[in-house]
Amino acid sequence: MEKLEVKRDKENAIPMQVVEHILDCVLNGHIYPVKYNTSLLLCMHFYLGLRVGELASLTFDDFDLERNVVKIYKTESKYYERSEDGSKLGVMVYRVVDSTKTVYSVREIPLVPEVKLILQMIRDRHSECGYDTPYLCYDGQDTIKVKSLDRTLRKLCKLCDVRYFNTHLIRKTFATMLHDNGVPTRAISDLLGHSDIATTENSYILSYADKYEQYLGYMRGALKFTL
Repeated sequence: MEKLEVKRDKENAIPMQVVEHILDCVLNGHIYPVKYNTSLLLCMHFYLGLRVGELASLTFDDFDLERNVVKIYKTESKYYERSEDGSKLGVMVYRVVDSTKTVYSVREIPLVPEVKLILQMIRDRHSECGYDTPYLCYDGQDTIKVKSLDRTLRKLCKLCDVRYFNTHLIRKTFATMLHDNGVPTRAISDLLGHSDIATTENSYILSYADKYEQYLGYMRGALKFTL
């Protein structure tokens, strides 16, 4: 049975230099102009840590700049139409619904200045291109927003010459960065919309593969034995 068991690779947070490189390539280098809005939204993702369906369903009205928060209460879901006997009808359907994963997922997330900056960049792009849609995730064509984000991220990683990572790892990196900077786990759990703090502790706070120097500093400061 041990031979048949699939061993999971250790999952590490996205290195800080990779995050900064991608932000620079998108915000300053306009590296993927065809999917500029979607790329900007992925950059915003590093500061919000949403589920990808929540990110895909963001509209301009969700942002309350007076109170400095973004309201998270909907997601893009997928389902099949079904007959009376429960059989699937046709192809899978995607739509934005006013419901998130759990009651705890309905929340407000404070806006750091970088989010407001990126939001204005997306707003300016919409105005410049004459887009008529409330959704941030739009680059001139109606498409399934979650799939658009996933495909754009894959292409963006290739253009920026970094190892591919998915949108869920951005969410976990968001949690890890907060944890490494002393944010209480309860607060991180609330920001992620988790009903159980153990989910945050066990699955969302990762290690960094490149933290040797930081860990060495911790050890030198703590292990002050007299020789």
